[in-house]
Amino acid sequence: MGTGGAQVTRALALSMVSTALDLACADDVPLPDPAARLAELALLLDLSDQVRALIAERVTAAERADDAMAVHGTSLRTWLAQSNRMTPRAASTLIMQSRALGRFPEVAQAFHEALISKDQADAICTALDELPADLGAEQVARAQETMIGYSAQFDPAQLRRLAGHLVEVVAPEQAEDNERRKLERDERRAQANRFLRWCRDGFGSIELSARLPEAEGEAVVAVIEAYAAHADRSLDRLDPLAELVSPAQRRADALVDLARHAQGCRAAPTHGGDRPRLVVTIDHAELLQQLHSDAVAAGRLAASGALVSPSALRLLACDCEVLPAVLGGAGQVLDVGRAQRLVTPPIRAALTLRDRGCVMPGCDRAPADCDAHHIEPWQSGGRTSLDNLVLLCRHHHGLLEPRPHAPPGSQWEVRLGDAGLPVIVPPNRVDARRRPRLHQRFRVPPPSRADDPP
Repeated sequence: MGTGGAQVTRALALSMVSTALDLACADDVPLPDPAARLAELALLLDLSDQVRALIAERVTAAERADDAMAVHGTSLRTWLAQSNRMTPRAASTLIMQSRALGRFPEVAQAFHEALISKDQADAICTALDELPADLGAEQVARAQETMIGYSAQFDPAQLRRLAGHLVEVVAPEQAEDNERRKLERDERRAQANRFLRWCRDGFGSIELSARLPEAEGEAVVAVIEAYAAHADRSLDRLDPLAELVSPAQRRADALVDLARHAQGCRAAPTHGGDRPRLVVTIDHAELLQQLHSDAVAAGRLAASGALVSPSALRLLACDCEVLPAVLGGAGQVLDVGRAQRLVTPPIRAALTLRDRGCVMPGCDRAPADCDAHHIEPWQSGGRTSLDNLVLLCRHHHGLLEPRPHAPPGSQWEVRLGDAGLPVIVPPNRVDARRRPRLHQRFRVPPPSRADDPP
């Protein structure tokens, strides 16, 4: 088929798609079956991703040929902004995303076939761009296949976290050195890009925006969340008829309270049974090696899993309370302090380290937003110990609180599985076989050490 024939075929195909969408929009009678409505929605999302993939392909072709300059005497970015109802920033983002897909054809093909979503494609391309520059074409192709395979199980945010394991898969001999260089590069970038800005909006408010390196930012967030939670508890206890305050408003109030308390050097309140602090983990084997050398290994922030370089750890240790947690080979908590009867700060820290947030699958509430839930109720003789506690957000805590007179199998339940990780058992109305469900975050493979067998 010649060029003219291809143009006619493409125009006809797009015209047919447009007509089909017009017909679908004109039919405003909703489908009666919920499953059918969800199936229709899933199909539309797949179609949307296919259209986005086609747009990215056409943007790449138009940019390479400089079509906008040839036809309109302007850049593609300017033409997109002026002619297609998007901001210059959105036009730049579209061009950058299209370039990324152009660099990774297997990802582009998976996107075109609706095997991955737009956000997953962006996350995968970002991960691939972080690969060492000296990898061969075969290794890059394998990296694309690996990330596309991961996309069947993991959402875009989880794919970004898995990117750190990519070099271990495609070039294990370079993994340790690449992780070190990436960590140093990310910390330099974060340090260079830090800022705090404010402006008066003219309506009686000051608008703040900030960006901080992760370790320092987590310290700030921990204190603000502690003040916000403290204010929330006080409000519930002292003024139950007060107007409802949103979480965002509580955090804003907490920031003001923090400034006021800092002026008087007053101590911060506790949060979740613990004072706001950073928990930094280090592998037990690496700790033993350091007993005979001057080297200092990188640590990991328990709340987010982010790595912290040795230099950043030394700075934190100078002017911040850091609770060390020693891990065994499988990541078990070996020592966070002395055990006590109640949910003490060490127990709370151990829960944060093990659960990393609400353990209900699909819930992404952070540890600071969670309660410590007794698997066997305390009033029924349950112990306040790590093997009888899990983290649950307030909503799921209420959902999993046992009801004494409920029929067997009719309640959501939680227990520790064989691996020592919390699993959720759904009621029989959800799953007749009541198969235990593990939170997705526990399926992300932990970082391996260079001395692990391949």
